[in-house]
Amino acid sequence: MATKKKAAPAKAAPKKVVVAAKKPAVAKKKTAAKPKGTTKIGFVSRRGQVVVRATGQPGTDHGQKIYQVACSKCGHNYGCNGSDIHDHKCPKCQGGHEGLAY
Repeated sequence: MATKKKAAPAKAAPKKVVVAAKKPAVAKKKTAAKPKGTTKIGFVSRRGQVVVRATGQPGTDHGQKIYQVACSKCGHNYGCNGSDIHDHKCPKCQGGHEGLAY
C-alpha cells in the first residue's frame, strides 16, 4: 500500500525590499558668473545703461579700464569700471554711485 506524503508547508514569500530611486542630478545655477560681452560697444545692461566707448584710462578696480556709459532713460553720461557695467545704476535718475572721471 502506497503511503501518501503530506505536502510540505508552503514557504513564506520573500519580503520585497523597496529601494528609493535616486533623484537625477540637477545642475546648479552659477550665481557669480557675469554676463559676457559687457564691455562691448552698444551693450545694454538690465538697468538700461549703454556702453558708449572705452576711454583707455585705468579704472579704480584691479586691472580694469574706465568705459563711458550712457543711461538710456535720461541720457546722462558717466565713467564706469568695466567690471561694474553689468550692474551699475545711473547716478542721475536711478540713485547709483557717482560716475568716474574720464
